[in-house]
Amino acid sequence: MPPKVVRGIFLLLLLLLLVHHIGLVKSERIKLEIKENIQREEHLKERRVSKCRKVEMKVKDGIIIPIISSLGESFVTHPLDVIRTRFTNRTQVWRGVRNMYAGFGYRAIGLIPNRIVFLGGDTIGQRYNVGFVKRGVVLGTVQSIVDLPFLMWRTSAMEGVPQKILQIPRGFVPLACRNVIFAFGLFGTRDISPFSNYYLNTILGCTIGVGLSQPFEVMRSRKQSIQKDLTLNEIRNIIYSSYGVYGFWRGVFARGGIAMVSFLTLSFFQKSLNDSF
Repeated sequence: MPPKVVRGIFLLLLLLLLVHHIGLVKSERIKLEIKENIQREEHLKERRVSKCRKVEMKVKDGIIIPIISSLGESFVTHPLDVIRTRFTNRTQVWRGVRNMYAGFGYRAIGLIPNRIVFLGGDTIGQRYNVGFVKRGVVLGTVQSIVDLPFLMWRTSAMEGVPQKILQIPRGFVPLACRNVIFAFGLFGTRDISPFSNYYLNTILGCTIGVGLSQPFEVMRSRKQSIQKDLTLNEIRNIIYSSYGVYGFWRGVFARGGIAMVSFLTLSFFQKSLNDSF
């Protein structure tokens, strides 16, 4: 066979091998691209599902659980709150079983936005490392704005004092002072406490917060439970002249117990609902 023919056949075979190799490379590249596209689609799908789950968790943790847990907390602690309010204002405590739930609707409804603001804001503040002083000032003030009208209607209903729904709420200053100081005690104790037990820190925080904020709670309660709108100085003078310094801490043990039961009950409902969802 002539050498030229041999060289031609050899070159033809090399060309065929090269074409075959290029075809294999392109085929593998196409397969790899298809695989990468499938993986990308699966990843995007997982992200969408994860995002939906996060939204569902935020709705559950931020709205559903506070609503149900607030109703449970209100049902458990409301009779104690009625006793504490009447004892603080020096009025008749026992007025029958039915009256132990006087003002329950106002308290149950008011606690829902109250807890959403207080607990949700505290969770966000801890996540972004906001100090307990800033958290206490902001959350205590916002909580007071949200809770003021419901608290006034509730206190009036507990005492049987006629109250117009559209009446301008009274007692914002002592209420804000009470909430901010209580938040300082609760958040500060929890942040700097050497103990790691959540329930123990809650009890200690509630004890300190209630003890420091009780004078403002007494003035708030007296201001909202009477029909005449007295100034804080007038209410302070009435309390001091009637009971002395002790008068500013009337009902402190009952309120401390209510605060502990409220937060522990709230934690119980949150845990139970989290486990059941």
